[in-house]
Amino acid sequence: MKRKIRKKQNKKIILWRYFFIVLSAVTCCILLFLAVSKIGTGIMVLSEKIGIKLQSVEISESGYAPIGKRAKDCIGKLPVTSMFKISIDEIYGKLIKNPWILNATVHKAFPDKISIAVVYKKPIAAFFDGKEYTLIDEMCSDIEKIDKNNVKQDMPVICGYGAKEHFVTLLKMLNDFHHIIKAADSFVFVSKRRWNIVLRNKTIVKLPANNIKTALATLDTMIQQKIAYGTSIDLRTDQIIVNGVKIGTHNPAA
Repeated sequence: MKRKIRKKQNKKIILWRYFFIVLSAVTCCILLFLAVSKIGTGIMVLSEKIGIKLQSVEISESGYAPIGKRAKDCIGKLPVTSMFKISIDEIYGKLIKNPWILNATVHKAFPDKISIAVVYKKPIAAFFDGKEYTLIDEMCSDIEKIDKNNVKQDMPVICGYGAKEHFVTLLKMLNDFHHIIKAADSFVFVSKRRWNIVLRNKTIVKLPANNIKTALATLDTMIQQKIAYGTSIDLRTDQIIVNGVKIGTHNPAA
């Protein structure tokens, strides 16, 4: 009986010990949290008193954006206040809403500077939907709508149903044919399956629906040799037909 009583007493003692250990740990955590909160508040107050305020904003830009669309235009003039009160997320939110900005990073460069880095989208063409012109980037994503008079002379126009979705594939091929890019005035997607290229000399070049790259190589050579002129150049078959007359052959199915 005495042993059983002792065992019960020992269990109670152990349970009370655990209870006091847990209670002490919880109390310590609460006190630590309060202490850290007070320290953080103290640092913010101290930072204002000793003058740790925003002094400069450094902006690093890659690419180009027109006046009124640049990073500094988005964020405006930041208030000269404590560095701890400035919201990085708020600045980033303003930047990323700009349709010209591809990506952005913002961080505090203590003691008194905000550092911003932005990459602008590169407009590569103007998409015409039959009513309006829209600048598009290398991924054929919209940048912004523009007036027809603001389309640059050296910027091609793409049009036709489904043109914007299919232009990425054509653009990757065109990267190997710089003479075509310089000579092209517009790209027209025809019958949802193939492209016509209108050159700046008003020549219409008809490309095949499949295996376009060989036809592009033929056209690039013709432009270099300055024989890509006339009303039309048809490269849809293995024959090179200029103004309805066969002048040679190539192999678009290669």
